[in-house]
Amino acid sequence: MIRAAIAIVADEGFAAATMRNVAVRAACTTGSVTHHFACRQDLLVAMVRSAHDAAGLRMLDRAQAVGDPRLRLRAVMLEALPLDATRLAEWRVWLAFWAEAVSNVAIAEENARRYHEWRTFLASLVLPFCRTSQQREREVDTAVALIDGLGVGLTVAARARSGRGRPDATAAVVDRYLEALCGAPRP
Repeated sequence: MIRAAIAIVADEGFAAATMRNVAVRAACTTGSVTHHFACRQDLLVAMVRSAHDAAGLRMLDRAQAVGDPRLRLRAVMLEALPLDATRLAEWRVWLAFWAEAVSNVAIAEENARRYHEWRTFLASLVLPFCRTSQQREREVDTAVALIDGLGVGLTVAARARSGRGRPDATAAVVDRYLEALCGAPRP
């Protein structure tokens, strides 16, 4: 049901993710959906948590696979971006969720929890390059802004072009940020 909701939001937007549409996409009854989710909002929060958790596990795997702190941060930043079909679908869900968070308090609270987890993870990755906690906070702000900006741009461009972003150009932007932060050469 959650995968069905993610697919609907990625294909058609947040408004299309009704209990009935999710049931149709999941090949079950609406009663089955309402048995697991008391209301549409509960389903949508579960959908975002699922996308967030899947992305978080991939990023954690990437971080654990790389020993060098600079390359670790690079790997996680690139993994966070919509550079393949799975991540593009997640970004479409997140963009729809963000739009809903503007006017829905429960969705905004879930978004705040998700961002807190994301910022905490990024803070651990930029820590080796920061001398003070203030510098670390500034770098987390910068990294989040960079990833969000690139992610939104790539997601919107992918819909317009019916394709995906250019991984090489995106990696070059991330590398320029890392050069400014770490002073290390590009990989």
